[in-house]
Amino acid sequence: MKKSTLLVLSLFLITGCGSTASSSASSSAAAGSVNEKQTETQPSFQQTIVDDDKVHFEITGTASNSMGYTWNLSITNKTADQNMTVSMDETAINNVSCDPFWATDVTAGNSANSTAVWYSNALENNGITSITKVTFELNVFNSDTLDTIEKNIYTVYPLGEDKAVDSTKQPSASDAMVFDTDQVRMFITGSEKTDTGDFILHAAIVNKTDRTVIFSLDSPSINGMMCDPYWGDSVLPGCSANEDITWYSDALSSAGITDISSIDLPMRADFDDDYSTILEQTYTYTPH
Repeated sequence: MKKSTLLVLSLFLITGCGSTASSSASSSAAAGSVNEKQTETQPSFQQTIVDDDKVHFEITGTASNSMGYTWNLSITNKTADQNMTVSMDETAINNVSCDPFWATDVTAGNSANSTAVWYSNALENNGITSITKVTFELNVFNSDTLDTIEKNIYTVYPLGEDKAVDSTKQPSASDAMVFDTDQVRMFITGSEKTDTGDFILHAAIVNKTDRTVIFSLDSPSINGMMCDPYWGDSVLPGCSANEDITWYSDALSSAGITDISSIDLPMRADFDDDYSTILEQTYTYTPH
């Protein structure tokens, strides 16, 4: 399921701060835990992202410390009759998906200050120590009707565009390449069975296009038995994501699966804007 859809369903529970929950590798690490390893200290920066007749959205300052990387935000609802929700539905740092899961509500004619935090564990798990490029989809919609007011992708360079680096994971000789076309790539870096009996595939997905792409699994099976982790994720243009695809122990038990010898992965990739399919392909993975 597309992460932005999940976010919309939870927005009514959010008032001025981001939530922290997800199924991907980067987002699971972001679920509130704090790593003692300090994010590289960076100078604060300020930038106005949007200032039109409907909304003002500004980064008023930034901070990096042992907790992670923080944006201080100022938002103004300039409309006279629309309560609005403002959210960052998709976010990538240094071209790698890493979400603060931030949203806030601003009633008509009012302003709000808010904070978006990328936690240090999420940054570290994605190999990010210095924040040089942040790409995000800013979604502004009517809180009451859910009608879109504005929705655009923006990129900022906290250290200057000439300092931007790409932290996209590259495949190694030991990785299993699921697919690699001129538009999308996916490879599996390993797998593990946890102490609680869950089975996890560690993977990386790459969007090489100039449009957001949704990656998903369509009815996978393990050892010939249907067993679905209900995994999917969307990736911004030119960005990537590090993923944990998890089959939970109760699902494996219900399917009578103990030892895993093979996994059939019917993969698909679709453009987010019109849902046109750019890839449908089944890959069989054998755990080592």
